Amino acid sequence: CGTPVIEEGANLFCPNKGCLPRIAAQLANFARKDAMDIEGFSEATATQLIRELGVRRCSDLYYLDAGRLAALEGWGKKKTETLLAALEKSKYVPLERFVLALGIDGVGKVASRDLAETFGSIGALAAATEEQLVGMENIGEKTAADIRAWFSDPENAAEVARRFCAGLRPLKP
Repeated sequence: CGTPVIEEGANLFCPNKGCLPRIAAQLANFARKDAMDIEGFSEATATQLIRELGVRRCSDLYYLDAGRLAALEGWGKKKTETLLAALEKSKYVPLERFVLALGIDGVGKVASRDLAETFGSIGALAAATEEQLVGMENIGEKTAADIRAWFSDPENAAEVARRFCAGLRPLKP
């Protein structure tokens, strides 16, 4: 997008939240098998949905309809039905996969599982203090700060609310 990248540790990332490749990567991360498990979803699909349908957030996926999808180049009835069925199925995933799909820096599979087991809901996790988080076996100070920062961001809180409004219901551990 032309925004200078930021180096954090061994990683480079674009700080522009409106960066189309960054949004596509977030959507693909959300949809991956060990997160929301949205069959047939790829970064290429994300890029097409961003460019042609204005998808900008993960919650936007749950408001897509067959008519809009079928009108896209390369989308037939089968591809459209497959994606819509996968989206419907993904509304009910284990809490640990829902946490992983949030895309919080430093929170991988193990941390997602531990956070889900310890807090039992997104609301309880969102309300967790850094002290509670650091007190967990696999959460260090940096990850705890990243979790608190993520849930303190009003845009992220609004996105979680939009996901619940779209019908996502993470299953308790």
